Amino acid sequence: MEADVERPLREYQKGSREMQAMSTIQGNLVALSKELDTTQKRVDKIKSGKSAASKVADATSSAESVRKEWDSQAPYVFEQLQALDENRINHLRDALTQLQTHE
Repeated sequence: MEADVERPLREYQKGSREMQAMSTIQGNLVALSKELDTTQKRVDKIKSGKSAASKVADATSSAESVRKEWDSQAPYVFEQLQALDENRINHLRDALTQLQTHE
């Protein structure tokens, strides 16, 4: 039972390339979300103060650029996360089937 059920569950993350790559992709998405938040706060701060129009335009342009990057990358990452979750659920279902077979 240990070889058929427990070991595959414990080693799934090590053996799955998708799982290993996902941590990098998630890290990139987190960094992008922080950058988006930072640029938006900067725009809000500049707009609330008495800044030059060019400074406001530059900050707004920077925020729009980051927003476009988020809009292009986030759907892909969330789609990959969903596919990975489906694979993990299938793996758990298979392990449960193996466990029930042994009992």
